[in-house]
Amino acid sequence: MSDVERVSGSRTALAALAWNYGGAAVNTVLQLGYTAYTARVVLAGAYGAHATALALLQVLTLFSNAGLTTYLLRSEHLTRQLLRSAWRISAVCGVLSCLAVQATAALCASLWHLPLMEPLLRILGVQFLVLPSAAVATAALRRCGLARASVAADLGGQVTGLCTGSLLLALGWNPYGLAAAFPLASGCTLLVAAARLTRSDLPEGPHVPARSMIGLSGTFTGYGLLQTAAIQSPLWLTARVLGPAMAGQFSRASVTVGIPLNLLCQSLHHAVTPALAAAHGQGLPLGPRIRDMLSATSALAFVPFGVVAAIGPPALALLLGPGWESASALVPLMALNAALYFLCSIGYAIDEVRRELRGLFVVQVSVTVAVLCAVGAVTSLRSLTLVPAAMALGPAVGHALQLGRWHRAGLLELSGMLRIHLVHAVVGGSLYLAGRAGTTYGHSPLSRTVWGLLALLPVVAFWLALRRSVPVFTTATALGLIPWSARTGRI
Repeated sequence: MSDVERVSGSRTALAALAWNYGGAAVNTVLQLGYTAYTARVVLAGAYGAHATALALLQVLTLFSNAGLTTYLLRSEHLTRQLLRSAWRISAVCGVLSCLAVQATAALCASLWHLPLMEPLLRILGVQFLVLPSAAVATAALRRCGLARASVAADLGGQVTGLCTGSLLLALGWNPYGLAAAFPLASGCTLLVAAARLTRSDLPEGPHVPARSMIGLSGTFTGYGLLQTAAIQSPLWLTARVLGPAMAGQFSRASVTVGIPLNLLCQSLHHAVTPALAAAHGQGLPLGPRIRDMLSATSALAFVPFGVVAAIGPPALALLLGPGWESASALVPLMALNAALYFLCSIGYAIDEVRRELRGLFVVQVSVTVAVLCAVGAVTSLRSLTLVPAAMALGPAVGHALQLGRWHRAGLLELSGMLRIHLVHAVVGGSLYLAGRAGTTYGHSPLSRTVWGLLALLPVVAFWLALRRSVPVFTTATALGLIPWSARTGRI
C-alpha cells in the first residue's frame, strides 16, 4: 500500500471521526445532565432494578439486530438490495424480541427477586419494535460515508428520549420514565436516519438472500453475546448477590465511566472500521493501518482514563449528589477496566474485518470465562469494592492474546506495540497521580474537582513539550494529520 493511499484513507477516517466525536461530545453533555437529574429523583434501589433490566435486555438487543450493524459496517460493498434484506431481517427479529420480553418479564423479575423489574422490562421491550431498524439505518449511513447524517439521527434520538424521560419523571412517573426514554429515542433515530437514506444514491446490486446474510451476521451475533456476557455479568451478579441498592451504586459508577468510554470507543469504531473494511475489500495490506489504529487506541485508552481515574471520584460525587459515595469510590478501578476493555474491543473490530473468526472466538471466550470466574469469586465475598478490580482481569487477558496472534500473523512487532502501550500508560499514569494529588487539597466535591483539574495542567504542559516522544503524536505526524512538523521515525 502506498503512502498516498494510507494517508488518504486516514484523512477520510479522521473526517468521520471528527463528526462522530463531535456528536458524541454533545451526547455526553446531555447524558451527564440527565444522570445528575435522575440521581436526585430516582432511588438507588429503583435505579438498580432499571439498570439490571437494561443489562438483561442487552442479550436480546444483539439478537434483534442479528449482528446486522456489524455486518453492514464490515461489508466491503453496500448495495440497495443488501440494505433492504437487512431491514427485513431486523423487522422480524425486533418483533420476536419484543414478544420474548413480554413473555419472560415476570420470570426475570422473580429470578432476581426484583418485582419492579417486571413493568420496567415490559416498557423497555417496546423499543425492539424500532431499535433494530434504527441500528441498521445508522450503520448504513456510516458505511456510506454519511457520518454527519448518522450523528444527527443518533443525537436527535438521544435528545428526544432524554427530554421525554425527564418530563415523565417530573410528572411523577417514577422510575418508569427512565424506561420510556428508550423506545422514544429509537423511534426518533429511525425516522431521521430512514429519511436521509431514502435520498442516498446507493448502487444496485445482486439479490441478497436473507439466509446468506443471517449466516454471517448470526456469527457476529454469537460473538456479541459473548462480549455482552463479559460486560454485563458483573452487574447481573452484583444485583443477584448484593441486592438492588448495591447494584444501583455499581451501575451509577459503571454508567458514568461508560459515557466517555462509549464516546471514544463507538466513535473510533464507526469512523475507522468502514475504511479498514474498504481497504480489505480492495486487497490492500492491513498491517500499517492496523498499527496506526492501535497506536490511536492505546493513547485513547490510557490517557483519558488516567484523568477519569483521578478526577472521577469527586466529579461523580458532585454530579450525583449525596447518597452515592460507594459509586464514587469505584471510579478509579472502573476507569482501569474501561481502558483495558477499550483496547480489547477495538481488537475485536480488527479481527472481524479480517474475518479471523476462530481467533476472535477464542479471545472472547477467554475474556468471558476470566470475568465470570473473577467477579463470581469476589461477589461471593460480598465485596462491592473488589468487583471492578476483578472485571479488569478479562480484557487484560484478551488483549494479551490479541497481541500475540497479530505478532504471529506479521501484522505488528510485539515489542514495538508493548512500547507504545507503555509510553501511553506512563502518560496516563502521570496524569492520574497529579490529578489524585490535587484532589486532596479540596474539602468539597467541587473544590476537589477544581484542584484536581488544576494539578493536571503542568503535567499536560510537560507532555506537550515532549510530544515527539509520544507514539500517537509521531503516528499522526507521519500521516500528515497534525500541522506541526516532526522529524521522527515510526514507532
